[in-house]
Amino acid sequence: MKTVKVRLQSHAYDVRIGKGLIRQLGIYLKQLKAGPRILLVSSRDIVRQTRLTPFLSRLLTRNGFQVFHYEFVRGHETDKSIKGLTSLWRAMYQAKLDRSSTVIAVGGGVIGDVTGFAAATYLRGIRLVQIPTTLLSQVDSAIGGKTAIDFEGGKNLIGAFYQPALVVADIDLLRTLSADVFRDSFAEVVKYGVIQDVTLFKKLETKGRVLMDHVSQNVLNVYDFRFLEEVVYRCVRVKAGVVSRDERETKGLRTMLNYGHTFAHVLESLSNYRLTHGKAVGIGMVMAAQLSFRLGLVQHAFVDRQQALLRKMQLASSLGRQVFGKPVKRERVKALFFRDKKVSKGKIKLVLPTRLGQVKTVMLRPADWQYVHDGFKQIGL
Repeated sequence: MKTVKVRLQSHAYDVRIGKGLIRQLGIYLKQLKAGPRILLVSSRDIVRQTRLTPFLSRLLTRNGFQVFHYEFVRGHETDKSIKGLTSLWRAMYQAKLDRSSTVIAVGGGVIGDVTGFAAATYLRGIRLVQIPTTLLSQVDSAIGGKTAIDFEGGKNLIGAFYQPALVVADIDLLRTLSADVFRDSFAEVVKYGVIQDVTLFKKLETKGRVLMDHVSQNVLNVYDFRFLEEVVYRCVRVKAGVVSRDERETKGLRTMLNYGHTFAHVLESLSNYRLTHGKAVGIGMVMAAQLSFRLGLVQHAFVDRQQALLRKMQLASSLGRQVFGKPVKRERVKALFFRDKKVSKGKIKLVLPTRLGQVKTVMLRPADWQYVHDGFKQIGL
């Protein structure tokens, strides 16, 4: 097992990474001095595919906890809504949770986001534990305390910074992922290589093709899982370091974690969330790199190298219009950019690469919009 400690001004918490860790969950909760009532939050798909929440329920009951359940129907982006949040609050109320209780999010990014926000707001905050079940959530969304729901077509517009008490990233849970979900997750992994961890980027260049072939054939072996554990550890280490220095995104450091995401959120909204987050982030990184080149901030060799790795990880770099149902209008694209929560004083901030392992925040100028629209044309819109 590897442990990364996220050190904040008020407290610190562990991200534990390894195989078979969920079997120790009862011990971990006792170490946190958790009260007797536990609410497991998941989705019907996760329960059907993994049987994980029934297993955890039996495990925690044997450890003396009283366990309650709440399942979202799909665990889809549409559950990150006021309706989904209200339903979860109701389940917390019916379970008679108090401030000694613990809410455990068991799932991917959607489950973690909405459960985190519910935990942040119910009784002004109760203990949250994250058990991310996808590679994407293990390397990114479960760490750092960003919780949110979507609102009026805008992604993550209503939310709070609320840190978990513990994150358990059990590599064994990745065995349950489909090839499509695995591929999606690697967009965030590549992101960490681009923004800081050059060694990770190079390791993916070396080992990525074989790994993704094994993913496609559903023949992952012990060496693949050993590499995946290293991948999760390296990504978490980068994010923990950034979050520790800029927990609430007030110093400009944490902004680097949004590389590719401003474009991605626009693409997700335009597709009415038919486009998955991972695919959107991958294409968003392509668009950010191309814009950076047009602005003279990065050499084209970087654009080509990043795109080659995304292809090696079987991530798309362009889209067909069928994803969006109808032609995309410039006015709609611009409006969605201005809905982004990183807009400051009416100006859009974009994270753009300057070389491998380094990015910078750039304010989008009026003259730059033509480059942005050209970028949407290049990806097929």
